Amino acid sequence: MAHKAFVIGLLGAIATLIGVVPASAGVNDIRPDSSCWQYVRSPNGTNTLPNALDGVDGTSANDVWAVGGYESPGFLGNEALIEHWDGTSWRVSAAFFISGSTSLGAVDAIAPDDVWAVGYYNTSQPLIEHWDGTGWFLSGTPVPGIVNIMFGVAAASPTDIWAVGQYQPNSFSATKTLILHWNGTAWTQVPSPSPGATANQLNDVAVVSSGDVWAVGISLDADGMGHTLTEHWNGTRWSVVRSPTGEQTALEGVTAIASNDVWAVGSGTSDFSGFSIHWDGSSWTEFPMPVAGVEDYVHGVSASSSTDVWAVGEASPNFESWQALALKWDGSKWALAHPPSGHHDAHFYGVADLAPGDAWAVGTGVHNGPSIDLTLTEHWTNC
Repeated sequence: MAHKAFVIGLLGAIATLIGVVPASAGVNDIRPDSSCWQYVRSPNGTNTLPNALDGVDGTSANDVWAVGGYESPGFLGNEALIEHWDGTSWRVSAAFFISGSTSLGAVDAIAPDDVWAVGYYNTSQPLIEHWDGTGWFLSGTPVPGIVNIMFGVAAASPTDIWAVGQYQPNSFSATKTLILHWNGTAWTQVPSPSPGATANQLNDVAVVSSGDVWAVGISLDADGMGHTLTEHWNGTRWSVVRSPTGEQTALEGVTAIASNDVWAVGSGTSDFSGFSIHWDGSSWTEFPMPVAGVEDYVHGVSASSSTDVWAVGEASPNFESWQALALKWDGSKWALAHPPSGHHDAHFYGVADLAPGDAWAVGTGVHNGPSIDLTLTEHWTNC
């Protein structure tokens, strides 16, 4: 299952398997961790084909949303999966039905009756769904290219929301950054730079205020080399801000604490390691992340304060199996905070740091029985 920042071609990077979940869906039975990250049972769309959760966000300890998907047993592609935590258990919430393959990769919860999820359908059309407290409904979006995919969403207010991704104007052009804005009535495309000669993609977005928004991703130069991409909205326009980069380095997640305290994370595919940079109000600076395996990939980041920042992904001890990975920033350094979990082939794709001592990580892991990827949800409680 390729994660989004490393597949940037014609169809973009699709990180999850996604869809509407039948009420009869089973739950996985992965044994709990011995650390302060505790495994919590979560539903699946099917027990016979792969499932994954890619994004998570919440408004409180008893109002948390996760989105992802699963391969359809009917071989129709993927079906979107939406789940809700009410403080006691995870339950499926039916996504808006769209005929064909659907996928949701990110979610932003503004209020219990105001939640947005983004992704794609039929491999090439932008998909944005809205929860109004009673159900999920489709929200119309611009379609600027032959391929249009949304990867991230974040809100400054109910009438000031940003969604980011990529689009391809025609079959001969490079992919370009795609940024959409919700003004309370409609989504419109906002012009954004695409500095890469062969491909451009924005994977996540974070809001400080209505005039201070960050989006991060990857751009590919004429030689096909990947570089970090950070773009900033100043209330008037989007512009590229220079950021540290390595060879074949992609940014997948961003979180904003204040105008001078922003984190972006990702991975370098040349050295197989996690990558983090911090914005201090004037420039981006790289901060090393500890190595957990021979291959480390970091996909998501979230913060409740400047001394409580979580980054998640996966690490391989042997180039064959995978273990869920979590790292914590305590205000001075990144530290491994998630020992090998015992899950077989486990990956974290998204994280939501709701408050100190209350964080959720979501992804996928293999069942103790058959080798099938099932939803994985874990909760940090500061034990």
